[in-house]
Amino acid sequence: MHGEAATVPKVEISFRDPRFVFMAACLIILVLLPASGSVYLTSLTAKIMIFAIAAASLDLIMGYGGMVSFGHAAFLGVGGYAVGVLSYYGISDGYLQFAVAIGGSALVGLLIGALSLRTGGLYFIMITFAFSQMIYYLIISLEPYGGDDGMNTDRSNFGFFTLNQNLMGPADGSRDMQLIYYMTLGVLIISVWILRHFVNSRFGMVLRGTQSNEPRMQSIGFSTFRYRLVGFVISGAICGVGGALWANHQEFVTPEYMHWFRSGEIMVMVIAGGMGTIYGPVIGAFAILIIEEHPLMRESLLTAIADEPDLRIVEPSPNNENAFQLMVSDQHDVYFLEHKPDIILFSLGNPGLGDLAALTDLRNKLADTPILALTRDEVPGQEQAALEHGAQAALTKAASRGELLGVLRSIKTISNSLIHPAV
Repeated sequence: MHGEAATVPKVEISFRDPRFVFMAACLIILVLLPASGSVYLTSLTAKIMIFAIAAASLDLIMGYGGMVSFGHAAFLGVGGYAVGVLSYYGISDGYLQFAVAIGGSALVGLLIGALSLRTGGLYFIMITFAFSQMIYYLIISLEPYGGDDGMNTDRSNFGFFTLNQNLMGPADGSRDMQLIYYMTLGVLIISVWILRHFVNSRFGMVLRGTQSNEPRMQSIGFSTFRYRLVGFVISGAICGVGGALWANHQEFVTPEYMHWFRSGEIMVMVIAGGMGTIYGPVIGAFAILIIEEHPLMRESLLTAIADEPDLRIVEPSPNNENAFQLMVSDQHDVYFLEHKPDIILFSLGNPGLGDLAALTDLRNKLADTPILALTRDEVPGQEQAALEHGAQAALTKAASRGELLGVLRSIKTISNSLIHPAV
């Protein structure tokens, strides 16, 4: 049963195979998406692909090796902090940063795996969870690197290009996300190819056999511990690459992305997309984050103010003195603005201090622009924390349309600016 579930679907390279058609269509859409000109969509899709890399790497050990790791986000954090710490010391060489991210994640995977793989079942889950939390609190204790507030980073420099350049326009250093987007897409494709190659190789056959019947694999001469440990290290190294990309994407790293909550989220992506498929976790990452993230929230906001003649969304467009302009922001997305908005809607994400640090950074950069923080119901104290970190007001994402509009107008009054009817 396990062996059948862990078999990689064989996709025939032919338009007669609907799976090939679907994958080809998705790839074409991903390649062409930055041409849409939407910085927000490009940034969000790059973020989803980064987590798709993490989910696919977890599928190697979880879907094929039966190793349910509840600490996989630790590798995401190690990769991110490899970029962040080197950037802190003025080292922006992308080759070195990514090499340290891969090597550091592999080393952490080796240490965690060497101890946790001596157990199994629930004990394995709890030990990986414990190691992940140990690393999480270790990073929080390192005040020179920002502690629980996180730290800003510079994007990697690969000599003939940096991830902060404009790919499709003038090389003016604008943060249009195109280079980081295409690099992330390339890494995702390569990661899926590598993982698929591994699971279809002799190594993968042994790993799958270990999941199905470990005593039998040992009886025919295979050192199952070594195979599982190598799989654990490879999985961690690939996830570490995702962490390095994430640090470049956000230009900010925080211990939040090493928290057990994030490990659980990655695990849900694997389960939702289908364990033991390689492609499934990628689809799961897109599905989970599209549902969880802000496009749906943004659509609800657009709907909520669509009929208001004096409210308009700006993302970005020229200032209109006769309009009450808004910017829906997800962490650093507001930095892409070409024109300063009247109000910023800042959406706070999952539990953690990374968003709050970004909110403080945003307040410092746009000191005279009012901010409305949109918080989560399930995070106690998040509204008060948002107010303490620079927001003029805070409101739950589940608030009604009337509450939203009322708070927006209150902020406008606080900023001593009148709402002018649109012409």
